[in-house]
Amino acid sequence: MTPLHTIDVILTKVSKKKNNFFPWDGIAWNDLSNTERRYFTCEYEDLPVVGIVVSPDGDDVNGNGSEDNPYATIQYAINVSDRNDTIYVLAGTYEENITLLSDLKVYGSGADNTTITASSGNVVTANNVHDVTLSGFTIDGQGTADNGILCSGSTSDMEIKKNTITNSKWGIQLADSANTIIYENTIYRPCADSRKSIYC
Repeated sequence: MTPLHTIDVILTKVSKKKNNFFPWDGIAWNDLSNTERRYFTCEYEDLPVVGIVVSPDGDDVNGNGSEDNPYATIQYAINVSDRNDTIYVLAGTYEENITLLSDLKVYGSGADNTTITASSGNVVTANNVHDVTLSGFTIDGQGTADNGILCSGSTSDMEIKKNTITNSKWGIQLADSANTIIYENTIYRPCADSRKSIYC
């Protein structure tokens, strides 16, 4: 049997529909107001991935970011991405600091399976970017990193969800950022020099 995966779905009035019904749960088109959103999870079978793939077994030099020939590091995938790209990071541990770019979605394979870890600076930096999603990672500062995630320099419209953030002096620091959505994250086990889980 083909394995099933789950994906979060947000439906709005402008969502794609077929015969006036959404393809999930039989929700009728007229059941939604112009501004209402419905959130739920649906299952899907394995499908070809449309986006950039990163794997611990990948190759930044000879890879092309496909499922069959993924890149090895998240930062390289970010650097070669285009606007509105989606990066899928397969299960594993990635020892790197990453800096996000605008108009980008970066999805791990779940916080229990995918770790970004670094011992100094910010494990993840979002500086002067907008419209970014970061989801499905453990972000580990190894007890010495300054921030698990730093949002700075007028960063706006960033979504941080379903991550586990640990072992940094600050879990998430929002320095000059706006419209940042933070939900369903776990921040725990701060290092000896810890300050706060979230600092605004």
